[in-house]
Amino acid sequence: EEGGEELRQLGRRRPFARLGSFCALTLCQESSVFEPSALNQLSPHLPASRRLQSLRRIYSLWHDGISVHTLLRSLRGESAVILALRATNGAVFGAFASGAWTVPTVGYCGDGQSFLFSLAPDRPRAFRWTGANEFFFRADRDALMFGSAAQGGGAVEVGGPPARGGRSSHGAFGLWVGDGLKMGSSGTSCTYDNPPLAGQGCADFAISGLEVWGFFEPAR
Repeated sequence: EEGGEELRQLGRRRPFARLGSFCALTLCQESSVFEPSALNQLSPHLPASRRLQSLRRIYSLWHDGISVHTLLRSLRGESAVILALRATNGAVFGAFASGAWTVPTVGYCGDGQSFLFSLAPDRPRAFRWTGANEFFFRADRDALMFGSAAQGGGAVEVGGPPARGGRSSHGAFGLWVGDGLKMGSSGTSCTYDNPPLAGQGCADFAISGLEVWGFFEPAR
């Protein structure tokens, strides 16, 4: 596939990176999950085509209510989104999902520009695609999932919802959000080679804030 090998090599060279300081993104609404300055750290790891775009909030626990159905409906028609989470222990982390969503998915969606990230309480880091598999992200009617502990590539069918604790027939997810958007879990995934995003020893976490941001071209 054109560009596929280049992305694989990029992922293998840089399984994670400290976040930098360049930013051209703007928020069209306030965030209750992260500080606007967080974009200064996230922007360098986005595809170049996204860095000059603006972000609009398409879902928020605070504004739209605790509804998996509403969250999943907000993903329709989006070609890339940022999912940002705040756990009750104060950790802030999430995912950049590059590619269109289908709900429910038969297999995984997305491409190798997707990544997981952590913003707080430790120094910000991005966890890029390793090339080990192509389990970038997927959704069913009850949960969102990013990454897998499985080796090998290809989008495969995952039968049934994951068990509590963010595990499936593939092992640990890099990030799993479910339980009515009240709980989530994060484990080391082969896809992104990430540690538990809520902190060491915090595979399971309670969610205190969740937002989804979509990209659009600002008016000129």
